[in-house]
Parts: sequence; structure tokens; C-alpha cells
Amino acid sequence: MNNFSIHLHECEFFAYHGLYDEEQREGNTFWVSIEVQIDANQFLKSGLLSDSIDYQKVYDIAKTRMEIPTKLLEQLAVWIGEDIERKFPIAHLVHIAISKKSP
Repeated sequence: MNNFSIHLHECEFFAYHGLYDEEQREGNTFWVSIEVQIDANQFLKSGLLSDSIDYQKVYDIAKTRMEIPTKLLEQLAVWIGEDIERKFPIAHLVHIAISKKSP
């Protein structure tokens, strides 16, 4: 199987995630990096961009989720990954990394 991947590195968002009241009230800067692996054999069958991954839509998925305050970053990462897989069935594997400026 031939795989290739797309990457979005350190997309910056200001959001209100965290367990503590202060985090939820004051917010923080977060960076989200996303890697989506794609089965090239599926993509190559049609050769159409519509059968691949749209970077802008991947970013929009992350942005939408980042706007919803969430207590655990792990849960947020899972939801972003699930949303990407749901939108793009061609996705073979999704890696999400979330970091915050001031832990």
C-alpha cells in the first residue's frame, strides 16, 4: 500500500480549554498540528482533487472544534480526528498534536 500525507503545522488559535476556572475564563493560545495519511491507491483511481483531502476543510474542522471550550485537550484531539475521518473517508490515519502556550 502506498501512503502519502498532508500536514498542517502549528495552526494558532486562541481558545478557552482547560480544567480550571482560570483557563476557561482567561483563555490561552494553542497550536494544533495535523497529519492526515492517505491511501494513495484509492486516490490514484480517480486522480480527482475531490477524492483527496482539502487542506482548508481540515483547518476549518480544527477551527470549529477549537471554538468549543473543552476540559481535556486529549478529548479535543480525538474529536478533531473523528471529524476529519468522517469528512474524508480516504483518510487512512490521522495524527493530532495540540500544545498550549502557558500550561
